[in-house]
Amino acid sequence: GGLRKVSAKPPTDKSSAQKTLIRTALRANNNLNNVVQLDDQKINQMIEVMWEEDVAAGTKIITQGDLNADYFYIVMDGSFEISKAEAQGQNLNEAMAPIGTVTQGGSFGELALMYFAPRA
Repeated sequence: GGLRKVSAKPPTDKSSAQKTLIRTALRANNNLNNVVQLDDQKINQMIEVMWEEDVAAGTKIITQGDLNADYFYIVMDGSFEISKAEAQGQNLNEAMAPIGTVTQGGSFGELALMYFAPRA
């Protein structure tokens, strides 16, 4: 494939509490911190370009095996369930097993961005 156009939204204003939550989430993400040292300057730069997006309950954010890894997510409110096919070769729309939940202050989506790997 060729290059895809990725849509980025304008950054949204963030309250002090939101900035604190984002800062904490970035520092707590071991995968990011193993690749780059996230000092205050880098964290603030990331915070400045982030946008908020409301997601309806039940919306599929990431699909296992997808090569379109364009975004990193921080959960500001609510939670996201993580499911994964139990065996190789299974239809991804069937036999999905819940393996965890990401709650407020958690983050996900970084591995596929960092390593250009299919979504886990």
